[in-house]
Amino acid sequence: MNDEQIRILIQAELAGEIRPEQEAELQQALAENPDFQAIYDEERRLGRLFATDRASIEPPAGLHERVCAGVLARATPRRRFEFSRLGPVLAIAASILLVMGVSFWSGRRSTSAGADETRHGILERRDQIVRELPAADRAPVEALFERALERLAESDARHETETGRILEELENEINRRLPGRSPR
Repeated sequence: MNDEQIRILIQAELAGEIRPEQEAELQQALAENPDFQAIYDEERRLGRLFATDRASIEPPAGLHERVCAGVLARATPRRRFEFSRLGPVLAIAASILLVMGVSFWSGRRSTSAGADETRHGILERRDQIVRELPAADRAPVEALFERALERLAESDARHETETGRILEELENEINRRLPGRSPR
């Protein structure tokens, strides 16, 4: 057993938190090594000295009351948030969202050009592959490409519809929150 382990066992024993099997190990180590016994005796002496000192210390008069008053002062509820101040903040936030939405929607329109390029690339690839196939094998491959183009168109339509719905909801919310305007 090394010095660190002995010191830990000594502290546990002095705190009254040592298990019986650890107590046996500690007693054996103390009996075998006079240096460990000296450490134990010194720790025990210091523990008694601190216990005596702590018992003789009196807290200042009124300390308990001051601590309780400080805790209560910090625990009192703060003033509630006034939602009437929230209106202008929400209007600004909604405006920012509207600008971002319009920017996204505008970007989406330019992305439609990207979708057109994708369609064009798919058609070119279809034509290239179909030219290499015998006439009897072309129909299933063409059908495969047609289905891919249909799925691409469906995806574009869903995205356009969703974007329009989101922008309309945003505009309605802005109109609802701003004085003098009504939702569409």
